[in-house]
Amino acid sequence: MLSLAPNATLIHPHHGAVTVVGREVRVVRGEPTECIVLHSLVNRLTIRIPIDRIDDVGIRPVMSDATLSLVVAALGETMTDEPANWSRRFKTYEQKVASGSIVQVSEVVRDISRRDVDRGVSPGEKRMLTRAQTNLIAELSLMPQFADEGEAIAFVDGLIHAEPRHRERATA
Repeated sequence: MLSLAPNATLIHPHHGAVTVVGREVRVVRGEPTECIVLHSLVNRLTIRIPIDRIDDVGIRPVMSDATLSLVVAALGETMTDEPANWSRRFKTYEQKVASGSIVQVSEVVRDISRRDVDRGVSPGEKRMLTRAQTNLIAELSLMPQFADEGEAIAFVDGLIHAEPRHRERATA
């Protein structure tokens, strides 16, 4: 169960880390509807979601230590087989980022980062990488294992660009 108490930090699948501001009643389609009011930490947006739609939107708590282990594993793995066609590859990236799964977002960061080093990427892929990195780093920096965003960035970069034989040490 999600904590919807004021000042609770949650993750929105499209906006990343958000803070619960409170609740308010708004008229939606002529009906009074109780909404949760969220403030995006990354985009500085105010987001209102009807309470009964929270699960549909994909709001979730900050990742657990078990999920962090999956993220570490995903960042250290070799790149997944990607379609050679740019538009199919981009669509796959979009689906992973939109899924709300931080593990899939990590895979996008890993694959585009490595592709950029190896072959270069298109401007669209660079924007996708920036979006995925922003969400990943924002969520990692909320975890007690990371003092700040700089430490989270260094951690992610270290895993993505480590030599295969050194990746196990980076995850310890």
